[in-house]
Amino acid sequence: MTTQMLISKQMYYDKYEYDFGDGFYPQLTPSEKNHVTLIYFQFIKERNVWKQIGDVSITGLDPPYGEELLKSLNSESGYEAIQIENIWNKIIHKR
Repeated sequence: MTTQMLISKQMYYDKYEYDFGDGFYPQLTPSEKNHVTLIYFQFIKERNVWKQIGDVSITGLDPPYGEELLKSLNSESGYEAIQIENIWNKIIHKR
């Protein structure tokens, strides 16, 4: 039986862009914008992929946030994945 690594990440997003913009594009650090909101996401590692789990799907990760998240997940876990997928199995970052 294999054990899956589960990691929870604190991220931030622009609530205005989420509600009225083109999607859900969180980042690891808060931006200077006025509508910054905190959210937690969970990821599991399957083969060489970090898969987002939960109810709210990440639309995408703008540069450099995808690479920052991938490095953070890999560093915290001690594993070396090469991409991140959202809950719908869409690749949202690939090295």
